[in-house]
Amino acid sequence: MTRKSYILRRYIYDKLLSLQITFLIKAGCLALLKGRQMCEDYGRGKNNVKNFLDAAYSKEHIISPEDLERKMFNAKNGDNALEVVYFGRLVYYKGIALCIRAVRYAQQKTNRKITFLFFGSKDQEQFLKKVIQDLDMKNSVIFHGYVSYGKKLFERLYPYHLLLATPLREDTPRSALDAMAAGIPILAFDTYYHCCPVIS
Repeated sequence: MTRKSYILRRYIYDKLLSLQITFLIKAGCLALLKGRQMCEDYGRGKNNVKNFLDAAYSKEHIISPEDLERKMFNAKNGDNALEVVYFGRLVYYKGIALCIRAVRYAQQKTNRKITFLFFGSKDQEQFLKKVIQDLDMKNSVIFHGYVSYGKKLFERLYPYHLLLATPLREDTPRSALDAMAAGIPILAFDTYYHCCPVIS
């Protein structure tokens, strides 16, 4: 982030957002905020402020017991590649380049093959491809591009063994909720939403 962007965010955008939330809580009969800490910071015990983290997946997207059993068996088999995944927008604040570096570090510490797979698109795609090239990881990182949300995405997610999440700031982890539905454990930075009791 540039110094100008930081100053604008810190002293203008974040202040305006805070004022907007405060106004909506005072004016509205119900305010649904994402996260217990946010409710405590803005609600301060008000009855109209509720903690709300909505999952987008439905019952039909949850991995079957048979698929989960198969995945667990494959993950334990050291001859199989460990398949790590990221899905979502490829934007700067998601810290995806750190995921790539983490996979490279892990590869150096084990003889087991690790494959990192991406589902998503946005403005960081070319930058991430350059990071992959610079780290000589073309054979272990695969871009799948955008896949629309729904049954097809979940069917592609079911076989994967681990979701990586390295956001550079607090971020609503919808992918974490979807990963749980797909039976994928999460390795993440200790950011608020990834460590809150709702998803732990």
